[in-house]
Amino acid sequence: MPRQFDAQGAAVLTRLIEAMGLQVITGAATQAIVGHGRTRGMILKSGETMPGELILISGGVRSNVSLAQKAGLTVNQGVVVDHYLHPSAEEVYTAGDVAEFEGRVYGIIPTAMEETRVAEAHMAGDAPEPYPGAIPPTL
Repeated sequence: MPRQFDAQGAAVLTRLIEAMGLQVITGAATQAIVGHGRTRGMILKSGETMPGELILISGGVRSNVSLAQKAGLTVNQGVVVDHYLHPSAEEVYTAGDVAEFEGRVYGIIPTAMEETRVAEAHMAGDAPEPYPGAIPPTL
């Protein structure tokens, strides 16, 4: 969950989870989930087998930027936008899971709604302050 926690926050969460008797494994890749009708564990790509009845997977968000690329917009992890939520085409607005602001694609609904509110206001000529970015509620 690297978008939600910095190293210090992750260490705190790990300690809390481990204090409940659970094991936290990070940076591992799953090869297979074991069990028929009920989870019994997983096999990691390293070959190690981990028993367990619950497996939590944090998959993340990956923006589909193919249309933006075809349109010639500047793309990195998402469609790169400025403080007014314009991509590299001034007459276009971009918000939500595909928008990348100051090197970050937020990928969460509250931020997408805020970006949309700002873009709508600019389109309607109500020009609020420039978009400042967001502090996601998950941090």
